[in-house]
Amino acid sequence: MRRSGADFVLDCLITVALICYHQINLQTFKQGHSNTRAIGKFLRLEMAKSIREGMRTQRSAAMGAHREVAKRYRFYLGMVALFLPVAWLVQWHLRGWSMQPDVALVLGGDLEREQFAAEFAAAHPEIDIWISSGSNPEYAEWVFETAQIPMEQFRLDYRAVDTVTNFTTLVEDLERENIDSVYLITSDYHMNRALVVAQIVLGSRNIHFKPLAVPSAEAPEAPETLTRSLRDGIRSLLWVFTGKTGTEFMSFSQKASALHPSQDSIF
Repeated sequence: MRRSGADFVLDCLITVALICYHQINLQTFKQGHSNTRAIGKFLRLEMAKSIREGMRTQRSAAMGAHREVAKRYRFYLGMVALFLPVAWLVQWHLRGWSMQPDVALVLGGDLEREQFAAEFAAAHPEIDIWISSGSNPEYAEWVFETAQIPMEQFRLDYRAVDTVTNFTTLVEDLERENIDSVYLITSDYHMNRALVVAQIVLGSRNIHFKPLAVPSAEAPEAPETLTRSLRDGIRSLLWVFTGKTGTEFMSFSQKASALHPSQDSIF
């Protein structure tokens, strides 16, 4: 059966239409596949971003918790570091007050101190009196003889040149004779500075002390100041760690002050 020309043309048109239809479907599939890959890539990026943000949040929370724990730990450590020295100092002083001294350490510098020491020795014959750089030997012996104090009850030492060396020149003698507690005798205006030095120098050898202040009739020419106490405290610490008191520097400073009396000196 022969086909007419019209049928041939129709077949051609149908074939072209089918080819166009498949081409359109192929393009649509490719576009859809491309869109699917884009969506998948977007989702993967968003998921990775969410994971990173979650991990960052967790790290921030962990670091915050760690800082809080570290802060609390430092606070408690600081409290312990503050409490232990205070507790030790309190118990050390309480133990010292419960001990009976065998020696009275008298700091030279005022005649009233030796007179007070002589009266104290007369009332406490069991206590030995050690005088550090007091008045000249003739006067000191006369004061104690007048108070009927035997020579073997008091000792005169003239190695000290100031408050710090009042202690550093005798502390080894006290330690050598196993003396672990002393009375500390000095003027009332001088006592605060003496206590600073005693706490460091005597305390470094575990020697306790009980202060006995001598009432003063008049104020000293050079008033006691916080600066002088701090200075002697630093010198005492220097002696504990190096065995030096800085006396050489003190002598130099005093000479400089004498050459320039208009300049104030903390020494």
